[in-house]
Amino acid sequence: HTFVVLTNAVLAGTGSVGRLSIFGTVAPGLTTTTAVPALVGTLQATQTVFEAAGRFRVKMTNLSSTAGTGWDLLKVGGGAGEVVVNAAAGSPFVIEPVCGARFLDGFNPVVSGLWVVVDSAVLTGCDTTKVVVATNSFLPDLEGGTFQVVTNGGNIALAFLPDPVLTAWDGGDTASNMWSRGTNWAGDVAPVSASTTGLSFTTWNRLVNTNDIANPFDASYIRFSSLAGPFTLCGNQVRLFTGIYNSSTNSQVVELPLE
Repeated sequence: HTFVVLTNAVLAGTGSVGRLSIFGTVAPGLTTTTAVPALVGTLQATQTVFEAAGRFRVKMTNLSSTAGTGWDLLKVGGGAGEVVVNAAAGSPFVIEPVCGARFLDGFNPVVSGLWVVVDSAVLTGCDTTKVVVATNSFLPDLEGGTFQVVTNGGNIALAFLPDPVLTAWDGGDTASNMWSRGTNWAGDVAPVSASTTGLSFTTWNRLVNTNDIANPFDASYIRFSSLAGPFTLCGNQVRLFTGIYNSSTNSQVVELPLE
C-alpha cells in the first residue's frame, strides 16, 4: 500500500508506514511548528518518493546528539530501502531544517557539520537541483554560512559550510587581548587585512580587545552573532567594505575608528 501525503497536508509523528509518497509535508516527531518546543523523532517507511514541491521538515534540538534523537530522521526500509526523487529542478523537493531558538546545541556557524536526515540505501534520481534546502525556519545565526543537501552513500544529509572568508574571535589566548595573537581566533590563525575578510565575534571571551594588526585593517564586515556578549573594540582603524552588523541582544561599543 502507498501512503500519500497530499499537497497542503502534513504527516507528523513517529511509527511506520508502507510506501510513502510526499506531495505535502512530512515532519517526524510531535511538533510541526517553530512556536513551541519540538519533540524530534524517527518516521519509518518501506520506500519513499519525493514529489515536486514536497517538503521534509527536520526539527533540530541538539546537533551533538544522534539522528532521531537530536534531529528528525526519515528511515527508509530500515536503512536498506530506496528513495525515488520525482521532483524536478523547476519544482524541487525541499528539506527544511527547523529550530525555533537562537541557540542550538552542537551548532557553531564557524564549524562545518554533516547530519544524516534520510537513512536509506538506494537513491534514484537525486541531485541538488531536485532536492534543495530552505532555512527560513532556522533561527540560529548562520554567519554567512550555508546548508546544503549532500548524498552520503545511500543516505541524504544536511551539510553546513561556514563562510569561507570568515574569521571568528574566540578569545582563547591566556594572556593577551590583541588581534595579532592567533590563539584569540578560531583555528588559532589571526585574520589577514583584506577587503574579503569577515570578522565574527561570537563568544563572551576577552570582550575588550584591540586591533594591533594593521592601520587601517581592511575587512569586508564586522558581525556580532546572536551569541555574542557586549564587546568593546579598540585599537587601529578598520576600513569596512560592506558594513557592521549586530545580531546579539547586547549592545556593542566600537571605539576603534571606522572608515
